[in-house]
Amino acid sequence: MVASTGHNTGSSIEVGRIEARLDCEVEVEVVPGLFDPGSTALLRHLRGAQRLLVVADADRAGPLRAYLDRQVWRGRLDRYIEVDIATLDRLSPLAAVERIAEEAAAAGLGRRDAFLSYCGPVMSDYVAITAALFRRHTRAVRLVTGPSGTVSPCPRTALPDAGLTVRHREVRVVVPGTAPGGTSQRGVIEQSYRVELAPSIFTDPADPLRAWLPEGARVLAVVDAFSPEVVADVRRYFHRHSVVPVVSSAHAKTLSQVGELLTTARRLGLGPDDRIVAVGGGTLLDLVGTMALLYQGETPYVRVPTTLVGLIDAGVGLKVGVDVNQRRNLLGGYQPPLACLCDTTFLRTLPPAEIRCGIAEAIKIAMVADGPLLDLLEERHDDLFQRPDGPVAEEIVRRSIAAMMRQLAGNPYEKELRRLPDFGHEFGHLLETASGYALRHGEAVSIGMALAGHLGVQTGRLPAAAYEQMMGMLLRVGLPVYSPLCRPEQLWRWLGGAISAHKGGLPHLVVPTGIGQGGFIDSMTELNPDLLRRACADLARRRPAVAP
Repeated sequence: MVASTGHNTGSSIEVGRIEARLDCEVEVEVVPGLFDPGSTALLRHLRGAQRLLVVADADRAGPLRAYLDRQVWRGRLDRYIEVDIATLDRLSPLAAVERIAEEAAAAGLGRRDAFLSYCGPVMSDYVAITAALFRRHTRAVRLVTGPSGTVSPCPRTALPDAGLTVRHREVRVVVPGTAPGGTSQRGVIEQSYRVELAPSIFTDPADPLRAWLPEGARVLAVVDAFSPEVVADVRRYFHRHSVVPVVSSAHAKTLSQVGELLTTARRLGLGPDDRIVAVGGGTLLDLVGTMALLYQGETPYVRVPTTLVGLIDAGVGLKVGVDVNQRRNLLGGYQPPLACLCDTTFLRTLPPAEIRCGIAEAIKIAMVADGPLLDLLEERHDDLFQRPDGPVAEEIVRRSIAAMMRQLAGNPYEKELRRLPDFGHEFGHLLETASGYALRHGEAVSIGMALAGHLGVQTGRLPAAAYEQMMGMLLRVGLPVYSPLCRPEQLWRWLGGAISAHKGGLPHLVVPTGIGQGGFIDSMTELNPDLLRRACADLARRRPAVAP
């Protein structure tokens, strides 16, 4: 749920609050005759997964492979791929996780598919951790040998040598045995966080950040190196603590960069009574959030976004993630901060292009969730360029955050894969990476909105007048609505491939149904390449385009 907005907490104004409940479950079952041709026990634990990634020791793989081959032949599985365990043995823990994720993505595994391990405990841990992070959660099934009494259900997997731990939403442990049996463990993790408007965070004598830093806590502050002025303010504020500037770029949002931050946190010995503070744009917030998600010390963190995208989108939700081999946010999870403190004075440090990217995110949430916000943007968006820390800009930020939090509140962990805030992001993420990040995030989202909205008009969901109002707004701000990367055949492949895989096998493409209302195109049967050809041809005529 979201708390009432506009609550004053001293020098800050609370915009909203989310209470999130995460249910964890690990089940252990001992199954006689697990690999018998007629046994369906393993299929039951796979819960309808059609594609599997399998990691198995050579001396155990034979019976498992024969069983899976039979299931493919019978049509119960689409396919499975095996990862060469010898190549993983030579890698560090994080590198092994990354390699397994690359193999899974190349095989087209989606959120409704599964990882299956039948190997030693260390490699099995690597697989379980990858599954927990892959597309922010994919099912894991572990086959183990030995006495069932030695297998205890645990909702966490830890790699002490790497200093990381992962919490599982769902794991199945299957023990081939002689006598049936089993046990399970369930847990509930309650988490909440607040989003506040907090002016002049590092310079206000009222010090809105101090309330989130306990007396005596050690602090690791990670700051985007983009602005020397901001870095200097952070160093001055945390002069008794550790400050790590990070050169933030889309190419640096990797698991290896997270590993460096984990090493720093371990060296400092941070624990649950200490704090991590992330100061930067969306990329840095993702990096630090992923580190906080994985860090074995379970140290809470606070977000201080410094970009407009960060203020109204990246800083507000629970999602964190890193890219793998140019696949955006392939590994990640949900890690709410203690608080997200939004200070519009940081917007004075941004170039106009970054302001435009933030306005794209505001238009996105306005189109599907808050019609009056779109009216405000049409009338006063220039204030974000001319007076970025003025009262109108603050009102745009506040309304955008509140609309976003209303959408997140009922589905914080994305158990429901149909999400209105994904508008423009389905195509946008893929265009962004395909451009080699020459397209900024907000620019790619703008093109994604133009494409999805056009499909909405063609399928009779979105009135043409509402679409033209959105397009006029995007073009007036100076955002692109087309790129030469908009090739209809490639967009069609993305819809049936990466987009559907990330959404459980169906596209669930978000399209507005009016100003401030949204819906979904849920099936590929509702679309065809001709619709995309018409959309691309129309958008190419509208220009301006952004290279490439």
